[in-house]
Amino acid sequence: MSVSELIIDRASIRRNILSFKEHSKLPLIAMIKGNGYGTDLYELAYTATKEGIDVLGVAYLSEALYLQKHAIDARIFIIHPSLQDHEELVYHGFECQVGSLQEIQSLELAGQSQSRKAKVHLNVNTGIGRFGSTPNEALELAIYIDKSPFLHLIGLMTHPASAESPEDDEYTQKQFDQYQLVLKQMQKKNIFPPMLHCENTAASTRHSPSASTHIRVGLGLLGISPSKECAKDLPLDLALTLRSQIIHITSHQKGEYVGYGKSYQIQRDKTRIASVALGYHDGLHRLYSNRGKVWVNGQFAPLVANICMDMCMVDISDIPTAKLGSSVLFFGKEEGKLIQDPCDFAESGHTIAHELISCIGPRVKRVWI
Repeated sequence: MSVSELIIDRASIRRNILSFKEHSKLPLIAMIKGNGYGTDLYELAYTATKEGIDVLGVAYLSEALYLQKHAIDARIFIIHPSLQDHEELVYHGFECQVGSLQEIQSLELAGQSQSRKAKVHLNVNTGIGRFGSTPNEALELAIYIDKSPFLHLIGLMTHPASAESPEDDEYTQKQFDQYQLVLKQMQKKNIFPPMLHCENTAASTRHSPSASTHIRVGLGLLGISPSKECAKDLPLDLALTLRSQIIHITSHQKGEYVGYGKSYQIQRDKTRIASVALGYHDGLHRLYSNRGKVWVNGQFAPLVANICMDMCMVDISDIPTAKLGSSVLFFGKEEGKLIQDPCDFAESGHTIAHELISCIGPRVKRVWI
C-alpha cells in the first residue's frame, strides 16, 4: 500500500465557492476537467453540486458520461467534443462549446437525426488563439445557430489569455471589449444567449467585465490562485495537502554520490539522506531534481539528486528527529497552518500548480475529509 496521500478538504472547497459567489455576485460554472484537477472527478462534482452549483464543465465526452453514470445532478458542459462524439452528446442532453461552422453543422445533423436540439455555447477567440470563432465570424455563426430548428444557443463565451498578470491588463481588457462588441451585434439581431461567461478564475478575481451572467472557476475551487496578484484580490483557502513518508535513511561521507547519474555529491561528512515514497510516477517530475524543499518534523529540508520513478531523496542532516516513517509534506497544511503553497512548490520545479496537481499519479491515495 502506498504511504503517499493527497488530502482534500471539503470545508475549504465550500468556503472558496462562497468566496467566489460573494466576490463576483454571479453563479459559478465549476470547471472540473482533468479528473477534478487530479483530485477525483466524482468527489469534486458532488461537493460542488451540494453547494448549489448546477453547471459543471469538463473537457471530454468520457468525463460527462462518467458523471451522468454516477448520478451527478447537474448540467454538463463539454469544452472539447470531437466530431464523432456529437451524436452521443446530443442524445444525452449535454451542452458543448462550438467555434466553427463545421462543428455547428455536425451538431445540427446530430440533432436532426434525433429530432432534438443540440445545446451549444458559441466560443469567440478574442486573443488566446487556441480555438473558437474569430470576432468577425461570430455574428454569422450565431445567426446560423439561431435560425436552426435543431440547435439551441445556450451561451456566448470567450477565454482570457493572461488575466492573472497586471502587465497584461490592457490586453485582457481588449479581449473583453471584443467579446462585448460581438454580444452587442448579436443583440441587435435579437439574439440573446441566456448564459454569458468570459471570466475564468483569474479574471473573476482581478477584473469585472459588465457582460457576464456566470463565471468559470476551476483550480480556484481548490483554493489555488493563478497569481500572487489574484491572491491579494481574493484570498482563498487551500484545500489540498500532499504528503508522503520516509522509507529509507542512509549516512554518507563528503564526496560520495547519491542518485542516478551521480546527480548529487555529498558536501559534508555524516550527511543523512532520506528516501521518500514519491517519485515521477506519482507526479513529482524530474525537474524537481536538486530543486525545491519539503517539510519534515517542523522544518524544511532540500530535495537532492535526480527524482526516481518511485521515490525522491531529501537531505535531513539538520533534522535529527527525522526517522523511518516520518511524515514529509510537499505542499499544503499541517495542523491547519499553511506550510507551503503549491504555487511556490510548483515554481521550484519550473512548472505551474495546474500541472503539478493534475499530474499526481494514481498510486497517491486521495483522502477526502
